[in-house]
Parts: sequence; C-alpha cells; structure tokens
Amino acid sequence: NKNYRLMQDCERILYSAKIAEEADRYKEMTGYMKLFVMDRDTLDIAERNLLSIAYKNVMGELRCSWRVLTHFLQKEEDETKLALTAKYLHRIESEMDKVYQEVINMTNKLKSHSEEDPEACIFYNKMQGDYHRYKSEYTKPNSTELYQCKLCYAAILEHTKRLPPTDPIRLSAALSYSVMFYEQFNDTEAAVQLAKETFDAAIADLDTLSDENYKESTLIMGLLRDNLTLWTSTGDNGTLHTL
Repeated sequence: NKNYRLMQDCERILYSAKIAEEADRYKEMTGYMKLFVMDRDTLDIAERNLLSIAYKNVMGELRCSWRVLTHFLQKEEDETKLALTAKYLHRIESEMDKVYQEVINMTNKLKSHSEEDPEACIFYNKMQGDYHRYKSEYTKPNSTELYQCKLCYAAILEHTKRLPPTDPIRLSAALSYSVMFYEQFNDTEAAVQLAKETFDAAIADLDTLSDENYKESTLIMGLLRDNLTLWTSTGDNGTLHTL
C-alpha cells in the first residue's frame, strides 16, 4: 500500500544519507536529509544527528572558505584582485544563506511537532542557535541573527538546567553560548564565567557520567578547558574551539 511504499522510500533515502556520510560527501548528504525531512514530522535521535552532521560539515567548509577570503581581502591592494575576490566572497555568502535558511525552515517544522519531546526541542533550538550564530559571522554587527542566536542559547541553558552537569546537550549548549559571548559580543568576562561554571560543575559531577555519554561529554569538556586556557592567557593567538 501507499504507506508501506513511503516507508520503504524513507528507508532508502536515509540509507543513502549514511552512505554519503561514509564517503564524506556531505553536500549530497544534506540533499538526502532534506528529502527525508519533507515526509516526516518527527525524527529520532539517530536521524537528528544525521541531519546535524550533514549540514554542519557543509556549513563548516563554507565558513572556512569565507574566513580565508576575508583575510585575503584585508591584505590585498590590487583593485582588480579585490573586486574578483569580493565577488567570490559574495557567492560563498549566498551559499551560506541557502544552507542557513534550509536549516531554519526544517528545524522550525520539526520543532512544531516535537512539543511533547523536550530533548528534541532542545536539540532543534541548539541547532537554530548555532546557525543564527554562523550567519551573524558574515552579517553586520548586532544583526537580527545574533539576537535570535542569544535567545536560542539562553532558552536552551534554562531548559537544560534539569539535566546532569555532564549531559552532552547541556555542555554543548554552554560551549556554543560562551563562544558567542567571546566572538560576537567581544565579552571575554561573560565567556570565561559561563565556560568555567559549566566545566567546574561537570568535573564535580564526573562520577555520575554514564558510559553512553562518556566520550562525547569528555570531548566537550576538553574544548571548554582549551577555550578557558586561551581566553585567560596573556596572548590571544590560539585556536578557538566550538562544535
């Protein structure tokens, strides 16, 4: 029947996304996940993670390219080369806009059907906060996206207070929020305070960390520690860590 065929199609699309991930073909993976989400109102944990992995890798590559060209623009003096670089940079920003809008649209839809699943809501809010932050990196300061990003992260932190301090969702939300304070708001004090409070609480509760979350949680704790070292050092030349 129709429902059975639809289920088979969804299974094939999801498996294709997994194959694309194994082959490191993340742009194709986003295409499969977009198709998959079109016929679904909710996703399970594994499906949510596939959606996140696909788009994070595509956006990550674009953000890296944008940073390289932005740095190049600051050093280049030849007007012809500047114009060509600026044109290419605009093309990258257009691609980033497309990825950003796809993520926001999909997560809005999924979030609207996940009101009875607090963990899913937190996941989608976290994802939206991240992509608002990514867009704020290449738009004007104090942009709407930055304001939306701050709202998302603040709401997530409030919701995750009921989770253990070592929970990876709580840790990753605090990591992203602290990076936003540091990078977008130039507020080192707030970034350090949030990262330190989160890290110290997790260390104090380390004995309760489950085997299931051990690898992911300790990874994020390591990133928090590295950022704290960077932010509290006299120099500021290290590599900032986020998810």
